[in-house]
Amino acid sequence: MTDEDENTSYGIIVAAERTILKFLRDREAKAAALGAGALGASISGAGPTTFALVGDLACARAVAVAMEGAFAAQAIESRVRVCEVDRVGARVEVDT
Repeated sequence: MTDEDENTSYGIIVAAERTILKFLRDREAKAAALGAGALGASISGAGPTTFALVGDLACARAVAVAMEGAFAAQAIESRVRVCEVDRVGARVEVDT
């Protein structure tokens, strides 16, 4: 791990097919994420995105596998992405 890695936060984004039981299924994916070391996990709005926050890239990869597995165990197709969290936030750029 480099110094840059130590200052980077990662997030897991899982887009999953939604059904009427999405709350229960998201709860199971959240439990899988937390069990794999995530700092926290939730859903984005009304879905279809489930996400987790982790402290390092190795944990991000483990959490991604766990969440994808939790959905797969329920026969829900999902796509997983590991991405870096934007620490700056919203900003306005003006062309001069």
